[in-house]
Amino acid sequence: MGLSMELVDRRENKLLRRLELRLKVFHPGMPTPSRKDVKALVAANLGVPEDRVIVAYVKTPFGTDYSKAYVKVYESVEDAKKIEPDYVLRRNGLIGGE
Repeated sequence: MGLSMELVDRRENKLLRRLELRLKVFHPGMPTPSRKDVKALVAANLGVPEDRVIVAYVKTPFGTDYSKAYVKVYESVEDAKKIEPDYVLRRNGLIGGE
């Protein structure tokens, strides 16, 4: 079936130039989705480039077929690089690892 998402909370943070989303990501019969999979799902649903999407976390409650995710969608890649710490940018593929 694949992944699907439900928006739980949406907050616009004008100061940091980003949209903050709390989601339920449904993945019946599948393991917890990767950050990359969640980024692709959010980008496709919102119609934004994947490099502007930062996945803070993806957590699956025990015994469920959904995960809770916290995602930030920046107005530009430069905004994300100014605000997010290097380890978060590395996890989301925006800077190379060392």
